[in-house]
Parts: sequence; structure tokens; C-alpha cells
Amino acid sequence: MPRIKLTFLTGVAASIALFVCYSILQPELMPATMVVSGLRATQDVVAPVDVSRYRIAARENNCENPYAQDGFLYFQTPNDLATAQYFPFYTLDRDGAAEEDPDKVIGGHRYFGGNTVPRPSSVAYASAPHNWYADLRALRQQYQQHTNRRLRIALEQRVAWMRNRTVLFIGDSTDRFLSFYMCQWGLGGKLHMAPEGMHSASHCNIPFLNFTIITWHVASVYETRPEWWIVQKMKLVSWEDRWREFYMPSLVKGDYAGHGTARVRPDMVVVQSGLWDHLMFMFARHAQKGMEAKTQAQKNAMKAAAVDHTLPLNYRELRYYIRRMDKILSDVMTEFPDTPLVCRSLTQRHDGVENAGIHQLEQALAYACRKRDVEMMPFGRIVRGLMGVKNMYADRVHFREGVISSVYDNIMLWYLHRAAGGVEQRGKLVVNASTEPTSIESWNRCHSYFMLDSA
Repeated sequence: MPRIKLTFLTGVAASIALFVCYSILQPELMPATMVVSGLRATQDVVAPVDVSRYRIAARENNCENPYAQDGFLYFQTPNDLATAQYFPFYTLDRDGAAEEDPDKVIGGHRYFGGNTVPRPSSVAYASAPHNWYADLRALRQQYQQHTNRRLRIALEQRVAWMRNRTVLFIGDSTDRFLSFYMCQWGLGGKLHMAPEGMHSASHCNIPFLNFTIITWHVASVYETRPEWWIVQKMKLVSWEDRWREFYMPSLVKGDYAGHGTARVRPDMVVVQSGLWDHLMFMFARHAQKGMEAKTQAQKNAMKAAAVDHTLPLNYRELRYYIRRMDKILSDVMTEFPDTPLVCRSLTQRHDGVENAGIHQLEQALAYACRKRDVEMMPFGRIVRGLMGVKNMYADRVHFREGVISSVYDNIMLWYLHRAAGGVEQRGKLVVNASTEPTSIESWNRCHSYFMLDSA
């Protein structure tokens, strides 16, 4: 018996000694902050992330996404394409040292702008994201007016990487409106709609660049076509049915009748779904209440009642959305395995009272995309506070052509420039984009940094 006790105590002492040694050596065994390419420690315990070191490393490697940084959207009027610009707040760090703000002091008090909107300084503009859409509008004007040959040649060289590109938007009519403003109205592109109409697939081509935008309309993530569906004339609802009947035919060069054999390979794919999902969940909830009504009078009352769009979503709805969104991402990644892919954050409705569920879907979308190691394009976050600004929306859902569409197009072109191997750092074009097809290698160069921005 004493021998057993002695053996037990010896084992306990050895365990304590081992624990003490591990505690002393642990800081040496575990990385102090992070590994830039992985951002996680090699052990099961996650090392704390030193954000300041991450930011410095991102800048040193020219991996800083200006649109993922906190900032502000500058514009003079809602339809002003010329001055619309997103300014990360780091542009103001240099601004104050170079030019003193001409604030007015009236009666001993400081004021910051009355009837005019103060314009950011030239120093701030110099470090703001490059305005690719302004280049394209200027180039089209030169083709039309032939006023400055030297400027035309310079612009052609600057945007040469955009020629023969195709961008695929998988989403809803907000993508179609915003991208086609640039293509059709701003740059004289030709719009082609599928025979099934705007809620299917369409594309727009800019002839002087041979730049094509394809849009696939996602009628929510719902997997069947119920009788209570939102739009009665819409025959196909599920992602699977629309993939087969609408989406795949739109990738065949030629027309939507199926003429042609060569398949289009997009240079970048942008994915989102949310506005229609919110409608779907509200209509489904309303329909279920009617089916569960016990009397005919209650059923009739539910039929006559309006669908309430102001309610938040429940966890079953969000869980279903995440599962179906994962299916969409999986299909897209399988179909376009070597194509840069990004998720776009959601926009909201104009009136504001129906946005609780959309905000929840925004979080669910971000979660589903992160699970698939896909970055978030922060367009919705940048424009979210503008839903109450007069003349910013064309209706309850869609933005007008102007400030919002200009910023949308510049964000899209910034991501495409990166996909083509271009590098921009605080307003400077460090590496010119290639005219070759986009590559996943170029995209992945800064992917780990940008995934942290998306977190």
C-alpha cells in the first residue's frame, strides 16, 4: 500500500513539473502575434492578433483595400458623377499637415460649411482610390469629340487592362441597375435582355472596350415555387432551375437562343442575395399564418391583410438562408474554379422601416462567405447611411444614376484591377494590371489581408 501511494505522488510531482516547464517555455513556443499568411498560431490556442503590425505589414506589401477602410463618401449633389469619391480617413492624416481647413469663425464660434459642401483638398484626392469610371467617361468623350489626341492615347494606355473583360454579377436588380448605368448610359453600351425578361439573365457590352457585364437575377435562395410566390408571373424560382434554364445559356457566346458554342469565362464573379430573400421569408411567414388559421373568417382575414415587412427574421430562417447560400457559393466555385470571386454586402430599402431583416441577412451572408474563404466587397456598408438622402433612390429599392452608381462602378473596377494583377496603394498605381486573363494567383497575393478586413 505505501508503495502505491509513493508511485501516485511521484506521478503527480512529475505532472506538476511538466506543467511548470511548459508555462515557462510557452511564450517561446507560440508565435508572439501572428503569421501574416495565416493569422493564426500553429497550436490549438489562437495567438492574439497585433492589429497595428497587421496594418503595417499590409501597407508594406501593398495590400491595403481602400474601400474596406473607414472613411466617408464625398459628393456635391446626389446626381453628381464628376466629384463623387470615397475617401478613407487616412487621406485626412496628410491633409491637415499640408493645408489648413478654411473654417469660418463667426461671433467667436467655428463653423464648417453653410450653403456649399467643402471640397477635400488636393492632398486628400491624391491618396484616395483611383477613379477608373472618370477615366472611362473621359475616354469616351475623346472618341466622340476628338479634341485632345495626347489625352486620348494616355487614357487608352491607362485602361488597356479593361479590354475584353467580362464581369459576372450574381444578385438582383440593384446590381443590374447600377452596373448598366455605367455600361448603357455612361459609356454607350448595348443592352441585351434574355427572352424571359429582366428577372432572368442579361448582359451589356461596351463596344470601345469590348467590356461585358453579365447579370444573373437570383429570386431568393428558396428551393421551390409555391402558389403564394411574390411575383405570380415568375415561373422559375429555385437556384437550381434558374441555373439550368437561365444562367448557363447566358454564358454561351452569341444570343440567348443558344447560337454559338464558345463559353464565356468571366474575369471576376460578384455574388449576393438578400432583398428577395427578405421578401420571401415575409411572404412565407404570412402564408403559413393563413394555412394555420382555424376558421374560414381567419383565413379570409389573412388573405386580405398586407404582408408585414418590418419584422426581424428568426433563427430558422437565417439558418436556412446560410445553408442555401453555401450551396450557391459551392456551385459558383465549382463552375469557375480559377476565377476571382467576391461577395457584395447588401443594400437597404429607402424607407428604412423594413431593414431589420435585411441587416440580419447581411450578417448571415458575411458568415456564409467567410466559411467559404470569400472576401466581402463593402459597397453596402459604404452607402448604408444614405437611404434617407433626397433624390438618392429611384424608388423604394433602386438607386438613381449618380453618386451611388459611380462609387459602385469604381469599387467593382478596383477589384477587377486587382484580379488582373494591378496594385494600387493609397492612390498610386504601383503595378500596372495585365491585359492577360485574370488569375487566382494575382487575387490571392493579398487575400489573407483582405479576409481580415472582411472579418
